[in-house]
Amino acid sequence: MTIEPKDKGLEDLLPVNVQPINNSSNAVMVNGSDGRGLPTTLEISVSTALARQSIIVLYITYLKKADFLKKSPSTRYSTAIDIRNFVNFIEQNIDELGTPLPKDLFKRYFSYLRKESNRTSLYNIMLHLRKPFKDYQIGRFDSPLTGEGDLMDYLSNMPNETPPESQAKTSMAFLFEKDCPYTDRQLVISLRLLCCLLLEKFLKIKEYFFSNKDVKVAIEELINQGYINSHLSRKFNFERPKNSYDDDEWLAHKKAAEALLQAISKTDDPFVKEMFLEGTAGDHFPEGIGEQDKLERIFDYVVTPQKRAYFKLPSRRMFGEEQGFMKRCLIRFRTLGFLTPRFVAGITDVECFLMQCLLSSESIQRSALSKHRLDDFSLKDTGIQSQYKKNRRKRASTTGLYKTNTLIHQAYERYVNCAREMQDWLPEKHRGKTLFYSTENVFGGAIGSHLPSLDLLTVICKKNSYIRYYLMEETGGEVEPILWLLERIASANIKQKLAKSKIKKSSSVNKRTMALNCDVVSMSRKRMDDSFELSLKSENKHSSTNAIEDERVAAELTGHSQSMKKNTYNLRSNSKEKLASLKKFGQQVGESMEEDASRIKAQLERSKVVSLKELRVLLGFSDQMTKVEDMLSEIDASVVEVWGGVTISNNTYVIANSTTGMLLWGYINHIKGELPRLRNDSELKANEATLQLAYMNEIFYQFPSKVKQESQDMFKEYDITYPSLI
Repeated sequence: MTIEPKDKGLEDLLPVNVQPINNSSNAVMVNGSDGRGLPTTLEISVSTALARQSIIVLYITYLKKADFLKKSPSTRYSTAIDIRNFVNFIEQNIDELGTPLPKDLFKRYFSYLRKESNRTSLYNIMLHLRKPFKDYQIGRFDSPLTGEGDLMDYLSNMPNETPPESQAKTSMAFLFEKDCPYTDRQLVISLRLLCCLLLEKFLKIKEYFFSNKDVKVAIEELINQGYINSHLSRKFNFERPKNSYDDDEWLAHKKAAEALLQAISKTDDPFVKEMFLEGTAGDHFPEGIGEQDKLERIFDYVVTPQKRAYFKLPSRRMFGEEQGFMKRCLIRFRTLGFLTPRFVAGITDVECFLMQCLLSSESIQRSALSKHRLDDFSLKDTGIQSQYKKNRRKRASTTGLYKTNTLIHQAYERYVNCAREMQDWLPEKHRGKTLFYSTENVFGGAIGSHLPSLDLLTVICKKNSYIRYYLMEETGGEVEPILWLLERIASANIKQKLAKSKIKKSSSVNKRTMALNCDVVSMSRKRMDDSFELSLKSENKHSSTNAIEDERVAAELTGHSQSMKKNTYNLRSNSKEKLASLKKFGQQVGESMEEDASRIKAQLERSKVVSLKELRVLLGFSDQMTKVEDMLSEIDASVVEVWGGVTISNNTYVIANSTTGMLLWGYINHIKGELPRLRNDSELKANEATLQLAYMNEIFYQFPSKVKQESQDMFKEYDITYPSLI
């Protein structure tokens, strides 16, 4: 065990993980984390004239207080956002409000929010705006605040908002609740299967292109010259763009695109052809033209110098049908992340999204996904698993261990290996991350909306798509549930996008964007793992037996459903055998718990929390030793525990001071962090660690309250390394 005190400056006097703030009287910088758990900084500033108002002085002072800076990053950020919006409202309406600010200021602000925003509840905003007043009222500010206006008048006139009704997050089966014929279990299983198949197929396609010498040389040239992250590598462009690109960069991308197009024209894989065709011309080809004819026509246009910029195909415009004429239009190669040089070089946004869906189906939350790193994957001889963090509880957990050669093991392994090979040329901010999007909005999963990177998922929804046919054949139709959901999401978003294009920008469409985001997937996994369901979802769940003429059908509907039979007779059976089995099992569990409790009790009886003076008397040391460090140096190191206890003659003595408390508190947190990995390694080791954790918690509980707080504060100031329990 080593303790390394950090080099301390004035900035380190602030709570840990908080950066220095702006100390001016009319501005403050707040560091926190956004909804995805990513670090962010928020600045709040007001004019010099407004800074004299007492309410502004209150908020600026509150945001600089140590009590506020000790809060979690997400709480700091959300509070600062609400205060900033309130201050901006005052700044924008200062002529109407006047100075000093009116007593009904908060009533006006909340009325403004109800009118201008779509919020259903203002309860959380009220709490954030009221907290500084409450702290000031009970004397948590260092000195009285000065300024124009009575703070208590503002507080007494603040509206008392009611808490919002809690609503559970939507799962995949409830995105289209009225029409969905599938359960969350079916959708989760189907989604995982789809993601694994597509990831494996995409990586095989990359291997095919890298087997082509010309493509490999062109892609390696882009990587070596640092051009691979350019926007040009994400599209086919055979005409020099208007933007100011370097000649060498433009020629390198042009060479890679031509080599890739040659390789596409030679492949016999319909999957590759459809990916390319849908990524370029889409549905603009006339009916009756085969895939090979489409490829030849495109290839002819792009390799001919006079035709490289565009290729012409007959296309019917929407108003053309009514007027009865055909109009020829120009179709440009679309900027999509399908078969492009960037796709061949490494992982793209659509593959990151598929991995996001896989990790979300492991019940990993949004904030943990944004922080997930490649090092969190553990590749073993027996399989693969991943560790992830639980943000609020500041603990770690692990996924299941997927055995070698299973479909999900291959998908994880291929993805991780490919991502690690890309680390040398990825932008610095993306290195080491599991999910690195070039367009952050892809994280939201709004398929069919304004996200070209996810348009490939709309292709597989088409009934006549070969990619859809390939997936159905490979899985025997098991991916049908998720394909149904993707089709509905894409259709809903396309309709909404068309509606938005027909109305003025100032208007709003009263229809939310549908998305397959991490919250929806993780909630489906949660409901999938529930112990039982009271009833099955069906279209006839609200039907009445009075409307059914067949008496036998009516009688059958009054019986138990299959899930009810399972719940009643398998989980709650009153049979003699079931009761006897439960009684025996309960007895065994009770005996085991009694044995564990007696072990902890005996260990506690041999332990004693004492003062330094009492320990000197017990060990027979001189009175000149006034420090713990002097005394410990006189004791044999073999009797000093790693967490600061002293074991002599089978008795353990714990000194009730902040130094020992810091070591003890650190070791308690160390055990909590090691438990998930211990359970995967050995259940016996995990049980022993759990008993040790209970023992140490009881010891720490016996410390005086002031010493416990000092110990926890000291622990934040030092880096303490403990030996692994595995």
